[in-house]
Order: sequence, then structure tokens, then C-alpha cells
Amino acid sequence: MTGRPSAISLLLVLLLMGCGAKSVGGDTGAASTDVSSGGTDSSPIEDTSINTATPSTTRTDTNGPTGDTGLVGPTGDTASPSPRFRIDVLDPVPCRDPAARAAAEWDLVDLDGEPIDFFWLIGVGVGAAQLDEDPELELLRTRDAGVQRFDRLPDGRWQELPMLETPDPSNLSVADYDGDGDRDLFVGGLDQPDRLYANDGNGEFIDVTDFAGLGGPALRTMSASWSDFDRDGDLDLVVGNYGTFPTEIDNAEPSRLFLNEGDGTFTDISTRLPLEVQQGYVFMTGWFDVNRDGWPDLFSVHDYFQVSHSRLLIADGTGGFLIDEGSLFHDSFFGMGFAAQDVNDDGVPDTLQSGFNRISLLQSSPSADAVGGNSYIEYSAALGLSLLRGATAGDPTQTFGWGTAWQDLDNDTDLDIAMTFGDWQPELDGALGRPMNPHPDALWVREGDTFVEVAAAQGFDDDRTNRGLAVADVDRNGWLDLLVATQDGPTTLRTGRCGDAHWTNIRVKDETTANSEAIGATVTVWTGDRKQGRWITAGSSSMFSAEPAEAHFGLNDASVIDELVVVFPDGEEAAFRSVPTNAFILVTRSAI
Repeated sequence: MTGRPSAISLLLVLLLMGCGAKSVGGDTGAASTDVSSGGTDSSPIEDTSINTATPSTTRTDTNGPTGDTGLVGPTGDTASPSPRFRIDVLDPVPCRDPAARAAAEWDLVDLDGEPIDFFWLIGVGVGAAQLDEDPELELLRTRDAGVQRFDRLPDGRWQELPMLETPDPSNLSVADYDGDGDRDLFVGGLDQPDRLYANDGNGEFIDVTDFAGLGGPALRTMSASWSDFDRDGDLDLVVGNYGTFPTEIDNAEPSRLFLNEGDGTFTDISTRLPLEVQQGYVFMTGWFDVNRDGWPDLFSVHDYFQVSHSRLLIADGTGGFLIDEGSLFHDSFFGMGFAAQDVNDDGVPDTLQSGFNRISLLQSSPSADAVGGNSYIEYSAALGLSLLRGATAGDPTQTFGWGTAWQDLDNDTDLDIAMTFGDWQPELDGALGRPMNPHPDALWVREGDTFVEVAAAQGFDDDRTNRGLAVADVDRNGWLDLLVATQDGPTTLRTGRCGDAHWTNIRVKDETTANSEAIGATVTVWTGDRKQGRWITAGSSSMFSAEPAEAHFGLNDASVIDELVVVFPDGEEAAFRSVPTNAFILVTRSAI
């Protein structure tokens, strides 16, 4: 389709200019909020949905929005007949006092919760997700007795909901596994069987573990990540498992891979995971299409690299994987937390990792020696990233890194870093609530070609025993918030105060497949000559935690998005021009 508006496009423009509180394109369904154009911007949005790559009419460079765009992804694998695309716009919570951000970047909220008696990895997960018809996000936190839930009241306070009881949960993940349009909950256990809970559409959860075929032995589950691994339109699952501490005998527990059969059940295909992954102490997993061939590839992040180091697995297109040793990911690093973003604009995920005694930021570079076509080069020191090292006992140190976030926290178009720290087993070191070796959390903002540590200046240097970290705009004001699982105190929420910078928040809905939130899609926005890209993921970021399947972009002083391009997991593209900023956007693909 060319840039000239079709009849559907013209109708869309008319609706955007005068629909008031009505939703553009109709009811958005249970998987998303009912969004409207409100009064954000009367500029028409031109529907330029495309099925194949065409030369850009607005740019001539090779990285233009509709040419070979890298993050925009494969364009030849298109659906037939062509689906219809629509875009819905929702007014955000207005920023009533932008000047307040100059006084403090964050407001601190301590949610209810007693300290966890057993410190290691029980009760370390946090999350934010829309779980019922209320468009507000709920907050989640694993405790030793189950999953704690908080609902936001109209006055901004948080109300605790009844706990979802499940013994000794460690981590959690949220995704629509059954394709019914609402978000379901996977809870990983620590020396307890994992549990899968189906959402009934009203925010109530039904244990379907045994029916789904996910029941199994009591292992030490650390992560659960979702992707349409076999490209059949529904979400498959990889579960990263850890084990007991290494001795002379290998004590790692095998990770598991499950294929979604589309009828509410899964088939265990863990034998397709290479032995090098099965033998690893897996903390995190992440699905990203590294070589942009349309098949999700898998990062497997391992502790104890001496036993089996982290691996990048490239999907071979036949249901198996090839270990990409040429990628150099990551052969001598105690991997723990994980995040991926495209910081060098080549369309390939770069990686950020927390770990033991180190931080790692790897950038991709083309390589003929790598199966996926890219090798990874360490850039942490060159970009100014370093950790605290206590000179004597009791000095602040950042030895054990956990939750990892790589997002634009100040909406200036650059990606910033938040990372939680906490002693491994602080109950062995000191009194509950004050470990002998405090581990303050870290916050780095990107300034030009380097990162600047600002945790103390912004009040993020909490030195309690922290673990999981989730990033989401929970108060829906356009500025990201930080939710931290604190083991020796209540769950901590820092809400970002709004400012003058522009932003957008984009969700994707697919009505043509059971992958209702288009997990694996890429989203690219252009403002002037600035291109930014994100992936839509579920469980593939941070550590122990769940984040909404949405893409947040800081836009600085841009008052309009010149072009927004969404590439669905099957390679089909939808593009829109002149999109309003400071708004929540929903892009929907529906069958004709």
C-alpha cells in the first residue's frame, strides 16, 4: 500500500479529528484498554500500512523508516489477505506541575509487606500488568506464601488485594498463553513445582498447571520467557532453572522448553535445548530475533561460567538451535540479570547484564564467524560503567547485581540503566534489616557518549537486600516508574515525576492469532532524523520479574512522531505518520 490514504484511512482521519471519547477502530477488547483520541492532538494520523518494503518518500538514507530498517525486520513474509490495521490514541494523565521534577525525580511509595525470613531467592519477584477490565496496572510481588497483588485507587493510593497462595514462589511472568485476550500468570517456584494460572477475564486466576502439562519436579526456577518459537501463532515457553551450588559434582538443574499446542496444553520439547544450556546455572532467558530471519533466537544467561557459560542460541528454522560460539556471548561472566536494547541502531539487540563483581554492556558488531552474523564486544568501561568496591568490611559494595533495567527514564531519547544489588545471603552476615555489607542500588543516566551515576543524587541508592526490578509507567503519566523487591522491608515503588519532555507508549494487539499482544513484534519511531526501536517481550528482561508488553519511548522536544512502524512477529508491517506524542497508542491488526 502506498502513502496515499485509502477509504479506511480517510475514515480514520475523520474519527481522529472529531470522535471525542469514542475509540478509533472500535472496541479494543479485553487484552487492552478502551482507548480514544480524546483531545491529545487534532493532527490526522495517516494510515500507511505496508506489506512489503518500499522506498521512503520522506528519507533517502538506507536506515529510513520504510527501507532496510534493521529493527523494522523482515518484510517479505506477508499475510494474505492483507489484514486491516488501526491506531487508537488515549489521553494520558496530564502533567499538572512539570516544574516539580526539578526538585526531585521520584516520589517514594513503600507498599505493605513484612521482611522475608529466608533471604536467598524466595519472594524476589515483582511485576506490573493489566489483569482485569480496569485499564490501570496492578502491581505484583512474590512473597514466601504466594503472590501479593496491589490495585491503584482513584486517589493514587495502593490497596492490597487477596493473595494468590502458592508455596515458596521465587519469580513470575505474565503473558496471554491461551490467546483469549487476557493476561495469565506463571509463577516459578524455589524447590517447589512451578504453577500456571489462567486468568478468567476478571482478574481471578485458576490453577491449570496439570492440565497444561507444565507440572513437574520441584526445581529452582529462576525465569520464564515467552515467544512464538515455532511461528504457529501462539506463545511457547522456556523456563530457566538453576540448581544447588556447584561442588565437584555438577548440580545444575536442566532448563525446560515447552511448545504450545494451541488447545491450552503444552508439549515438553526440552531435549531440543543444547546440553550446554541444560548443564548451565540459568538465571535469565530472553527471546530476540538476532539475525532478523523471522525466527526467535534465545539468550541463555548462566551463573558459574566455569561449569557452563552463557550461550546465544540461533534458531535453525526447523525447530532446533545452533550454538553461536562466534557471537562471543558470554564466556567468562557470572551472568545474573539481563536486558536487551538496540543502542547502536543496527537492528540487532545489544545486551546489558548484572552479575557477580561485574557489569557488562555488550554491543553487536557484524561478524562472519558468528552463526547469527554478529559478535558481541564489551563496552561497559568505555561507556563509564563501574561498580562500588568497599575497601573494608562494612563499606558499601556492589558485589551481587540482580534486577536490570535499560529504559529511557528521563524521556530524553537516550537509554538509562537501573540495577538492584543485595548480598547473596545477608542473614549470614548481620542482623535482619541491615546486612554487614550493604549493597546500594545503582542508577546511571546516559549523557552523550557516557553514563553518569546518579543513584545517590536521585535517592535510588537503597542499600537494603534488593532483588527483582520491574519498570513500567504504573501511574500512566508518561514517565517510567521503578518497582523493587526488597527482602528486608516492604516492596518499594518509585514513581517518576513528570516533566516537559515528550514521550509515547505503544502497545500492539493482534486479532489474527492467539499471540494477542504480538510478543516478538518490533516497534520503531522516527522523530526528525532520530530513530528508536524496541521489542515487545514477555519475561525476557530484568530478573525474576514481569513487565507490561509495551514500548516506551522518550522523545525529548519532538511534538509529533513523524513515522511509527510496527512489524508483527510474522514479518508484516504497519506504518503510520504524524502520530501525536504524549499519548498512549494501541496498534491493532485485525482480519478483514
